[in-house]
Amino acid sequence: MKLSHEATTSFQKLYQEKCGVKLEFEEAKAMALEELKRFALIYKPIQIKDLDVFNKFSSEKNNN
Repeated sequence: MKLSHEATTSFQKLYQEKCGVKLEFEEAKAMALEELKRFALIYKPIQIKDLDVFNKFSSEKNNN
């Protein structure tokens, strides 16, 4: 996985705004990549068949 210079500097700025800590560029890049890796581990697109099951369950629940 690679990050652009722009993505890294955006992460740096956001981190400083939210956490009050200014990160060096390389540290920000490493931290941003770790976050992306975590996100990739937990994110899975919802398949249409799963969405259909969810919608059916939700409509049955709302009708009761």
